[in-house]
Amino acid sequence: MRTTSIITVPALLLISLAALACHPEPTCSPGQADCERIIADPPRQLGQHEAQLRLADIHAEYQLASADGLDADECSQLGERYQGLYERDTSIVAARFNVAAIHEACGAPDLAAQIYTELAELEHPQALNNLGVLAWSAGDRGHAESLFRRAVAADKTRALEARNNLAMAQRERYASSPAASRDVEAFEQAQAQLQSILAVDSSNRMAYENLARLYYDRGRRDDRSYLVLANLVVTQGQQVLEANGAASADLHNLRGLLLIEQQDQAQALRAFQRALEVEPEHVDANRNIAMVAIRFRDYAAAEHALELVLDVPVVAADVDAWIALGVAKRGLRKFDDAERAYRRALELDSSDPRPWYNLGILAQEHSSANADDEAALIASYETALGHYQTFIDVAGGIDVAGGIDVAGGGSRWRAPVAEARDRVATVKDSIASIELIRTSAGLYEEMILLESRQLLELHNHWRALEAEAVSLQALLEV
Repeated sequence: MRTTSIITVPALLLISLAALACHPEPTCSPGQADCERIIADPPRQLGQHEAQLRLADIHAEYQLASADGLDADECSQLGERYQGLYERDTSIVAARFNVAAIHEACGAPDLAAQIYTELAELEHPQALNNLGVLAWSAGDRGHAESLFRRAVAADKTRALEARNNLAMAQRERYASSPAASRDVEAFEQAQAQLQSILAVDSSNRMAYENLARLYYDRGRRDDRSYLVLANLVVTQGQQVLEANGAASADLHNLRGLLLIEQQDQAQALRAFQRALEVEPEHVDANRNIAMVAIRFRDYAAAEHALELVLDVPVVAADVDAWIALGVAKRGLRKFDDAERAYRRALELDSSDPRPWYNLGILAQEHSSANADDEAALIASYETALGHYQTFIDVAGGIDVAGGIDVAGGGSRWRAPVAEARDRVATVKDSIASIELIRTSAGLYEEMILLESRQLLELHNHWRALEAEAVSLQALLEV
């Protein structure tokens, strides 16, 4: 179970402008393109107040247009409006930034990146942050972190989005480091960034979410006392947000994860449901609800929660989600759908042995129950044997610490491998029993046939003796 680890700056940026540079009065010659427009409205320094008003006017148009999603015409018109303002006064850098933000919102990240890069050369903090987000999305974690650092350095007080992103990059570096060489420095850097945000903005929702997740990660990995700190941050964050009339789906989701650690699955489920009350399509809350629902055998709820988020790329690539969906489908007796889910998990990660185990159960317990005859029943059992054996072979050499244990499976898989071997023995016994019954039935039929033949031969023999006696009696009477 994982929460979202990266954020983006708001789509558009309205900032207060500092002192503006002066521009010389323009001149133009008769016949020059746009000469009449330039004379009527010559480029000049607009002044801070007028610049803010013009930015606000365009931003109001953006908010109205984006309420139901931007179409191509709206994207073009808004981009032109911001660009026109920037060309009118190139000191209004926020207008140029918003051109890039419009490109990004309208599905043109390459065009956005060009403008962000242009502004990044000026050490524009928001442009640096958004370039970092694009690099993060492309999988270039190191470059993203360096861009977030530059954004923070460019504006140590107000670049809160960049600080949050930098903290989460550092958190991931800590969480992904091996246990033997845990990157505690990355943890401490992330903690310092988030505490700095809350020192400036004590109601910063993302900082509370990220700090709680940071403590949760350390609590699960290294020191369970940090789970107490995570719980305190969640409580404080929820109280602050509630006082401001706000709520956080992430904090409710983290509360649920902390309750799972306390083995209180009923209250954890309620926390995940509260997360969905705030954000119905919250990815991790839906996944977590599915996992808990499966434990309660509420397969319909698990199926519903997973199918709500399966189109999200991070879920579509999640092996755990597909295995859970297979279990839910199997519980609802949708066996073909269950098999497709397990096989999708294998496509995502062929080294994960769990789908094979579940395919074995599907064949052993369900396909066999629907077999029409003995041949189909034996075929189902043989399929189950194959799946269990593949599970044993794949899991037998895996160890979560990276070691190899070919004798009995890695430490993570030792118990499941033992159970799979028990199932193999059970299935083999079932096949042997079917063969014995089939053989016994054949022998019984042969015995009945032999007995019938013997009785017929005896009957014929007695009839022959009777006929012979009749003939003898006839001879005696002559």
